[in-house]
Amino acid sequence: MPAAAALMDELVEEFLLRLPPDDPASLVNAALVCKRWGRLIAGPAFRRKFRKIHRTKLLHMARGQEAELNPRYCHRHCS
Repeated sequence: MPAAAALMDELVEEFLLRLPPDDPASLVNAALVCKRWGRLIAGPAFRRKFRKIHRTKLLHMARGQEAELNPRYCHRHCS
């Protein structure tokens, strides 16, 4: 693969990795743009990177003194 094509694939991958995980249709639509994008999205390396970037993190949500007696955890998406 020529260097320009490899660079283009890297740029497209970076763009696709930033699609919102809460809208799976955007990733499906991107995969339908062309065969090259479809292969990229279907590949295990892309799926692994996408999950790593969009991993859900636990956030500790505290409110005043109540938090000491009754800590609450909120499952939220962090960017």
